[in-house]
Amino acid sequence: MSGRRGRPGGLSLHDQQIRAQASNDELNQVVKAAYASGVHEIPLSEIDITGDWNPRGSLGNDPYGEADLAGLMAAIQEYGQLQPVLLRPHPDRTGPYRYQLVAGWRRYHSRRLLGDTVVLASVYSFRDDQLDALSTLENTQREELDQFEVVRGVFRTLAAQLNVEMDALPGLMSRVLKTGEDPHDLQDKLKVLTSASLSTFNTKYARVLRLRPAEIRAVYGRTVAPTVALELVRLGERPERATLLQQAVDGAWSTRTAKDRVNEVLKGAQERPEVYDAALRVTRHLKPARLNALTTAQQAHVHDLLRQLEEAFAPS
Repeated sequence: MSGRRGRPGGLSLHDQQIRAQASNDELNQVVKAAYASGVHEIPLSEIDITGDWNPRGSLGNDPYGEADLAGLMAAIQEYGQLQPVLLRPHPDRTGPYRYQLVAGWRRYHSRRLLGDTVVLASVYSFRDDQLDALSTLENTQREELDQFEVVRGVFRTLAAQLNVEMDALPGLMSRVLKTGEDPHDLQDKLKVLTSASLSTFNTKYARVLRLRPAEIRAVYGRTVAPTVALELVRLGERPERATLLQQAVDGAWSTRTAKDRVNEVLKGAQERPEVYDAALRVTRHLKPARLNALTTAQQAHVHDLLRQLEEAFAPS
């Protein structure tokens, strides 16, 4: 009998696409549940890595040598293991292992090559028929998170080199692009760190610096995708931002969903008076660290303006 398969169940292309999307949604929910189950330090000696569902197996004889893993190993040494591997209880209860590696081969081997005896892991009862798709999905999401980490790492390095706060970098970049003057050699420093241009970092990646701590934790905890979190940045200081983050986590939002929901909020905000957004911008600066950095004269001026504002809201 031929090994070729016809359309499953005689389904139309549209029905096949719907079924594929439903399957992908299920996998996303399974991965989410796996990470939500908790993170544990599991001894490497208790993990079986002989599964044949790893999509990186076709990359060469040894995709897990020190040369290929040097970047990840350096990141783990500096920042720790940011993301757990995925394990399941070993199906062979009589064997020497307690767990089977489902996804996270690069993290597993990096910890091994660093001489560590444990790896951070989430354990979940994955089914046999989910393993191939789960490993591929996890690697795709990992690549997206890798890009997010690279961008944050570049900004962090630039800030350290220039001895400035990271949130000051977009302003410095804009000034270089607008005036053509580059007293800090930003463009040369950036070329050493990445192939992306200064313009790309300023226009596309600067939103990473405006992520809130809760959004960053959600990205590293794999409860939202980086692209979803970056859509929320467009809301600025609007109060709906925290609510939408929780909805994105609960609903496992796609980037398209996040974009649509953010657009709905922004469309409604257009009907607000200009003073609303002005108040949000001012409020963002009224933090102890910002106020303490002002001179005595500047603090007195701000105090006077706030007193006038307070009087404006006083009941007549």
